[in-house]
Amino acid sequence: MCDFKEVKVLHVEDDVAFGHIVLERLERFKNVKFHVDLTPTLQNAEQLLREKSYDVILLDINLPNSRGADTLIRALAFANRVAIIVISGVINDEDTVINFVKFGAQDVYFKHKLNIDELPLRILVGLTRYTMVHSVKPLEELRQRITAKSQLAWKQTVHNSMASLRSISG
Repeated sequence: MCDFKEVKVLHVEDDVAFGHIVLERLERFKNVKFHVDLTPTLQNAEQLLREKSYDVILLDINLPNSRGADTLIRALAFANRVAIIVISGVINDEDTVINFVKFGAQDVYFKHKLNIDELPLRILVGLTRYTMVHSVKPLEELRQRITAKSQLAWKQTVHNSMASLRSISG
């Protein structure tokens, strides 16, 4: 289980009013302390990620300097080891949502359908999912390496045993 006491959020949003609504809601959440930086452009987000570390990015995909899937792809390229949750007012079909998740977003929400009171919990769920997936992958790779070494060691043991038997009998 992932227990977060503090969560550092980079909110990439050009709608300042919506950005402040999100900020106010996250500040009122009692169980976790959210630290939020709000920036209106993808270039500013990239600069902030060079200067600070974040746990999660809330990403509007239609920004002044970037639109649609290109925004997510660009953000994924510079947001190494940071969960990305898309919150957009322009996505209107299920295929786009599924594709964004396939690209690497932890979740996708429609601004006009988002219950702002649920946002802190949705962020924590997305962050927990991201953390678990990224901690399981290295463990699976380690298990595969150990299994491969064990199989090699077993083959070597069998080969040596067979060679010993041949030398005794022959």
